[in-house]
Parts: sequence; structure tokens; C-alpha cells
Amino acid sequence: MIPFRKVILPQSRPSVLFNCRNYGSEPSIHPNAAVVDIGSRFHVAAVPLDRTDEPVKTFKSFTGEIHSMALCFKSCRIDTITMESTGVYWIPAFEILSYCSGN
Repeated sequence: MIPFRKVILPQSRPSVLFNCRNYGSEPSIHPNAAVVDIGSRFHVAAVPLDRTDEPVKTFKSFTGEIHSMALCFKSCRIDTITMESTGVYWIPAFEILSYCSGN
């Protein structure tokens, strides 16, 4: 079960609403997993709530920002990443995250 109830990404400023009430009630299949919503202008990444004070972060789609996202995942001990994307915007993120993880 995903701990998010609703994700709202308006054009001007991304924001995410959580439903943390039921977080942890279902067994986790991949406890070290993160999720990334890939977009043409920015990527929204979410890590488990117990890993950082800010579990959802927005990164621009530039190379330096994707490297920052990889460092964020490494500092949160993430070993599995799920990406959602339309179009070809996932390719640079996949290449950089794969390179930075050593896989």
C-alpha cells in the first residue's frame, strides 16, 4: 500500500498532500524503495517517511539536479527506485541514477 492519498502538482508550484494515518499498517515489500515522478521540467522524489525530515523533494530536470537527487537517495539508504514517466524524460534520470548506484 502506498502511503500517499493524493498528489497535486499545479503548474506554478508543486505541492504534495499526505495521508500518513495508515503509514506502516501494511508490510513493506521493499522498505528501502523510493519513487520518482518524472516530468519535463521537474522530478518529484519521495522516500520513506522515517529517512529524512523532508520525505518529498522536487528537483529540476537538469543534470546537476538529477545528481543531487541521486545523493539524496544515497543519504536515505535507498536501494530501489520506481519511476513514473510519460515520454522520454525518464532516460537521463535512469542513466544518472544507474551510474551513481553502480548498477
